[in-house]
Amino acid sequence: MSENVPSVTLEILKSIQASISKLDARMSEMDARIDARFGAVEETMRKQRRDTAGILVLMKSVVGTFDERVLHLEQRVTLIEMNNETP
Repeated sequence: MSENVPSVTLEILKSIQASISKLDARMSEMDARIDARFGAVEETMRKQRRDTAGILVLMKSVVGTFDERVLHLEQRVTLIEMNNETP
């Protein structure tokens, strides 16, 4: 019986070592998948930042054009009011 104890212990240790190796391989695969996902998320964020910056530039341009048109309209209304007030 004492002869079986060392061999069973050795088998248990081999089994633990095999489990650790499998776990290490699975963790490496998971790490690679996570890195790929983070890479995709970072790429999407860069694209969205670029798109947002472009939208802001367009919005500023539109606001400038709108302000210019409103200013011209105010000037025209002011002239019309001034002409109507004159007797």
